[in-house]
Amino acid sequence: MDDKRLVFTQKFNPLTGNLEWTYLPENYDYVQEISRSDYGDMLWDQERNVLYNKAIKKYVERLMSIKKPTEKIRVIDIGTGTGLLSMMVCREFGSNLNRVAVTAFECFSPMAECAEKVIKRNNFDKSITVINSRSDEVDPFEPDERADLLVSEVFDTELIGEGALRVFKVALTEQCKLNPLVIPHKARIWVQLVKSSWLNNGHCMAPKGISIDGKKLNIEIPKSIINCYGSNHLHDLQANQLEVGKDIELISDPMIAFVFDFSKPDSLKYDDHTTLEFILKNSLNSEFVNIVFWWDLFMDDESEYVLSCAPYWAHPTKDISGTKNRIPWRDHWMQAIYYLPAYYKPFEMNSKEIFKLNCYHDEFSFWFDVGSSKASARSNFCSCGIHNDLSRNRIRMMADERVLSVIYPPVFIEIFGKRDLNILFLGDASLIPVLLGKDLHESGKVYVINRGQMVNKRFYEEFGRTNEIMDRLVIADDISDIEQIQFDLIIAEPFFNSISLPWDAFHFWYLIGDMAERGMVTIKTKIYPSKGRVVMLPVAFDHLWKIKAELRNVEGFDLADFDSLLEKARELCDSPIEPQPLWEYPCKALSDKPITVFDFDFRDERVTTRSRYNFTKMMKIENSNDYNNLGLAFWTEYDFGDKKLSTGPVEKIICDQYIEWCKNWKQGMAILHSRFADEMLMKDLLIDLEIEYDCSLGVMNLKSRLIKENEETGKILDN
Repeated sequence: MDDKRLVFTQKFNPLTGNLEWTYLPENYDYVQEISRSDYGDMLWDQERNVLYNKAIKKYVERLMSIKKPTEKIRVIDIGTGTGLLSMMVCREFGSNLNRVAVTAFECFSPMAECAEKVIKRNNFDKSITVINSRSDEVDPFEPDERADLLVSEVFDTELIGEGALRVFKVALTEQCKLNPLVIPHKARIWVQLVKSSWLNNGHCMAPKGISIDGKKLNIEIPKSIINCYGSNHLHDLQANQLEVGKDIELISDPMIAFVFDFSKPDSLKYDDHTTLEFILKNSLNSEFVNIVFWWDLFMDDESEYVLSCAPYWAHPTKDISGTKNRIPWRDHWMQAIYYLPAYYKPFEMNSKEIFKLNCYHDEFSFWFDVGSSKASARSNFCSCGIHNDLSRNRIRMMADERVLSVIYPPVFIEIFGKRDLNILFLGDASLIPVLLGKDLHESGKVYVINRGQMVNKRFYEEFGRTNEIMDRLVIADDISDIEQIQFDLIIAEPFFNSISLPWDAFHFWYLIGDMAERGMVTIKTKIYPSKGRVVMLPVAFDHLWKIKAELRNVEGFDLADFDSLLEKARELCDSPIEPQPLWEYPCKALSDKPITVFDFDFRDERVTTRSRYNFTKMMKIENSNDYNNLGLAFWTEYDFGDKKLSTGPVEKIICDQYIEWCKNWKQGMAILHSRFADEMLMKDLLIDLEIEYDCSLGVMNLKSRLIKENEETGKILDN
C-alpha cells in the first residue's frame, strides 16, 4: 500500500474515447480493488451489527452454560472482513477468553491482512486465527477441531450470489460438530407482484410504442427484440426510493418463496423450485407484471432477532412500515427487481384472480416465470443482443417521450421539406437516426458510427431494415470511413455506452472538432445540442456520505487500521467526483440556486486534449451544523433550440427539501466534509472550491478547502 512507484500505462479517456498514456501507481489494480470492496458501507449498517452482536451474545452464553469449564469452545467465522464478528464472539467470553478459539476465514488478501491488524489492535490476536482462503477450499477439519458455533456474513442482494449455500453446506458437513449453533440461523426469500411502467420500460423496449409530445410515431420495433427473453441479469436497486402510487403499484401481498435453514445441510438445495399463488389486489388491464424481491434473516433459532431487507411498504417494524426515509440504510443489501420474459404479452386479469408464479433457484441465482412447467421452448437468455449490450436505463431512456420531445422537434424543423441533406448522428444505439430516416427526404442521408461496437451495427441494421430506411441510413465503422463530405446537420443525443459521469457524453463535442479539422464541418453546419453546461448544487445526503467517512469505532471496536487502509486506497485511485444514481440516495438541497461550473458553446468552441477549463468559487453554507455532511451534486444540461435536456433534477429545487432526480442518468457527487455528532462547526461555513476539467484525461478534478468564519470577529480561520 505504501509503494509510491509509478508505471507508464494506458487509461481510458471518456472525452476522446481512446486509451491515453498516463502514470499510475504500480499497484493501482490492487488498491482499486480495496477501494471498491464495499466493506465500509457494510460496517455502517448499524442494525446488522447490533443484531449479529445480540445473537452472538445469546449463543455464547448458551455454550458457556452447557460446556464444561475445561472444554474449548471452537468458532468459525466465514467472510470475516475486518474481524468484527470474531471480536464480538471473543468479547462475550470476558475473563474466560481462554475458553474460545476462533478460526476466521477471509479470501480477499488485503482484508485478511487488515483483519489481523484490527484484531491485534483490539487485543484478541491470541484467540483469533485469520486464514486467507475460501472456507470451502480447505481440507475438512479433524473432529476435535470442529466448531460449536458458526458465524458468517457472505450474503449479497440476491442472498446466494456469493456462494452462501455451498459455504454453509461445506461448513456444516466438514468444519462443524453435529448440530452446531449457526448465525444467522435461517433466511427467507420474499417476493411481491407489482406493476410499473418505469421499471418495465427498461426491460421491454417501448412496449406501448414511441411518442413525441403525445403523438404516437410510426416506428416499428424489430421482431428479434420483441420476441427476445430480455436480460436475465439481476436488477438490484434501492426499491425504498420508489414511490408507491407513482413509480410502482402493489398488486399483491408479499409471499415467501424459499426458506433456507443454515443449520441443516438438507435445507441448502442447489436447485429447487416452487409455485406461488398470489391473489391479485388490483386488476391488470393489458399491463405487465414485475417482481420485487428481498430477504430476511432469523439471527437465532428462537426467532428473537430478525433482520429484514424489506422495502418500506412491507417492512415488519411498525414505526418503519410505510415511511420511506426511516428505513435502515444499507447499500450492500438492497432489494431487487425480477422480470418475466420480455416476449410475454401484457396481462388481462381481474382483481382477486389467482396469479401463479413459478419460482426457481440454482446455487447462485433466482428466476421467475409463469406457465405450467419448468421446461420452456425458449431460452432464458437474451437472443437479440440488445438487452445484453444495453443497460436497462439506456433501453428506457432511448424511448422516453420526455427526452425525445426535447431533442427531436427542433431537429425536425431543420429537415422538414429539405432535399439532399447530409446528417451525422453522434451517439450509441439511439432511435434519433431512425426518426430522421423516416422523416428525411429520400435524397438525404443519415450517417451513424459504430465506434467498433457490434451493438451499434446490430441495432441500426435491425431498425433500419424493419423501418425500411436502409437506403437513407449509412452505417460507418469510424469517422475516417465516411467519404469527404460536408455535413448540413450534426446531432448528438448525447449518450455513449461508455459514459459513467454526465460530462463523459462530451465525447460528441470532441468528435465534432475532429471532423472540423477534416473539413467536414463548416460555418453553415447546424449542431444540436448547440450549447451545454456542467451544473452543481451543494447538498446534504441522508446516508451516502458514509461511503467516504471514517468508521473509527464500530460496536466498541477500534477500526483505525481499516480506516487507514481505505483512506490510502481512495487517495490513490478514487476520483473526488464519483458517479451515483442520486435518485436512490436521498439528499437535501442546501441552496435553491444551482451553480453553473462550465458553460460550453458546441458550435463555436473546439475541445482538444490540450484544453483545460478552470472554475473557482468561495461558497457559503449557512447553518452548517444542521447537517452531518456537506456534499456537491453535479449534472449536465444541453440546449436543443429553446428546450433544455437535463440529467439532473426534474422538479423545482427548494432549499432544505429533498431533490427529485432524473432516474435515467447517473449524476456526479462529492463529499466535502462529514462530521461525527460530537463535532461542531461554526454556524456558517465557507468552502473554497477549485474545479478543473482536464481534457488530456477527460476527468473533472475537484479541490476543496473548508474555512471557518468566526461569528464574533468575522475573521476567516483556515481549517
